[in-house]
Amino acid sequence: MKRKHLSYFILFFSIVLLAESCQNRSDYVLKRKDMERLMYDVYIAEALIDQDYQTFDTPAKKEAFMNDVFAKHKVNSAIWDSSLVWYSDRIDIYLKMNDSVKARLQRELNVVNDEITTIYSKQKELDRRNSSPSYIPEIFTFDQFASSNGFSFRLDTNDIKNTIKEDNFDFSFQVIGLPLINKPDIKTVLILEYNDTTLYKSNKITENDKYSLSGSKYIPDDTLTVITGFIHYINKDSLYEKPNVILYNISLGNSKLEIEPTKNTEITDDKILRKQDLLMIDSIK
Repeated sequence: MKRKHLSYFILFFSIVLLAESCQNRSDYVLKRKDMERLMYDVYIAEALIDQDYQTFDTPAKKEAFMNDVFAKHKVNSAIWDSSLVWYSDRIDIYLKMNDSVKARLQRELNVVNDEITTIYSKQKELDRRNSSPSYIPEIFTFDQFASSNGFSFRLDTNDIKNTIKEDNFDFSFQVIGLPLINKPDIKTVLILEYNDTTLYKSNKITENDKYSLSGSKYIPDDTLTVITGFIHYINKDSLYEKPNVILYNISLGNSKLEIEPTKNTEITDDKILRKQDLLMIDSIK
């Protein structure tokens, strides 16, 4: 029983000491929560100064930056120094505050790391798709800053099976930005390779309009095995800069039109491509 009373007395005495210590805090000492918030920003500021030594290359720049941090909390360096001394003299409180600030910093760091990991994963997926021969961009721009004169794609048997669900399909896109004069030479080509037959389809881009090339997974006694396509810009005159022509809604998918099966031949109703047209495939890969 006496031990129980002793425990109550120690607890009461500790509460009294804590209350007195808080009451003895002067107006130049920040409250605990306010001090923790300031410590958090000061730690970040000090880390930035240490890392970005080119920006903070003079004591005046460092001082100005820290003063901005203090101004954010409506204090000055004198209040920061006096608060730091006051809490340092009460080491138990200071250590708990420091642990709380470090835990907050770690939580924020974890959030940043998670965001970086997410962005990195998305970039890796985008790079993987862009590097894949079967990747078809939804938007493509021809301009003077473009690194290439077009794009190409190639779908093998598995790609065709996974991408095209119906028998008939279209390679389609829309065009905007084509100038009225000095029109560039832009051509789209679709090459359909069957087991025993190869069909070539092409179209020249002459207007700001929608374009489409149709195909079928099957022709009489034959099955589509490879689809190759490309859109290519030919710069006939180097004196003219590339126009800002944009292709959008680019897709290779199911067609709403029924296509009449063709004979087992290498010739279609489309124009037969010239040999130099086919060589453009290699020039843009």
